[in-house]
Amino acid sequence: FPSHDNNIKAKEHAFTTEFAYEPEKIGKFLFKYRNTNQVHFRIIEVEWDFYFKNRLYGNELLNEFLSRKPVESWSQKLEDPGDYQLQSIEFKLPKLPKGQYVILASENGEFPVSKNGIAYGSFWSTDLSYNCRRIDDDGTYDVIVQDRQTGKAIKGVQATVYVNKYNYLSRSYEL
Repeated sequence: FPSHDNNIKAKEHAFTTEFAYEPEKIGKFLFKYRNTNQVHFRIIEVEWDFYFKNRLYGNELLNEFLSRKPVESWSQKLEDPGDYQLQSIEFKLPKLPKGQYVILASENGEFPVSKNGIAYGSFWSTDLSYNCRRIDDDGTYDVIVQDRQTGKAIKGVQATVYVNKYNYLSRSYEL
């Protein structure tokens, strides 16, 4: 069963980030890996509306991310016990100013798109949190914006709610 052997020996990496972190404070994220002993990270900043304006997927999205100058980058040695099992470790996320970011992870420090696995995920650095609930079928929403630390509602906020809906005819999401 050669394909089974290849699956067991396959290199794998993924991570889980928070939706948002406090600005200018060290955060942490969970990194999972298998059959590798080193990983390289890059963090890039993207515009708040990046995902609304850019309908990019797959390699096209990766190439866009990789064309941007990293705001942070580092490498990390990993312990690979050679047991072909998924390993987990928490890493520190560097202090970042307010904004939206994408973290990328690659075993290869050059981050080539072909013949290399690149994991990525988005997160925010913000003092705000929010709760949003749909009130009615007419598209009305109730949004409460709060201070991330105290939980106190912030008065006078004007919010715009964006909703992605899947268009089955075009087979894509629309705002």
